[in-house]
Amino acid sequence: MGILDGIFKGGIAGIGDAVKNVVESFKLDPAVGAQLNEKLQETVMSHQEEMQKLCEAQYEAALKDVQDARNMEIKLNEATSASWLSKNMVAILAFFVSAVWGSLTVYLLLNMLNLIAINPNVNMTAVLGVYSALSGSEGIILNFFFGSSSSSQKKDDTIATIAKQP
Repeated sequence: MGILDGIFKGGIAGIGDAVKNVVESFKLDPAVGAQLNEKLQETVMSHQEEMQKLCEAQYEAALKDVQDARNMEIKLNEATSASWLSKNMVAILAFFVSAVWGSLTVYLLLNMLNLIAINPNVNMTAVLGVYSALSGSEGIILNFFFGSSSSSQKKDDTIATIAKQP
């Protein structure tokens, strides 16, 4: 159990320590132990590189998904046979979510500043839960309609460039 404790508690360093403990417990030659440790470190580095590639692929897929949604919205608005409601449904929903989010923001601000009477029947945990969900949705809405800043795009380009370097 001591070997597993070292692995789970120490992370990568714990894995190295666990290999050293195994080498010592089997009375292996220190050179063999060093080779085992080196192979283990190579495997860990390979795993980390693969995880980095998977993270980048997931990020690119998310960006493509947002761009696909924007392209769908553009095509729908350019269609002559689409109804007014279908052309404006996304904007209507975005406006509704933004209005509710703004109203809750004002309510919470007034409540926090004690400018309105505090109602003991209001479950503030539920209000804050809804507000948190709407805040996340509001961020998505703002990103969808207004995109991200140019500095964010430069940062993304820099990250992509660094990630592709050997």
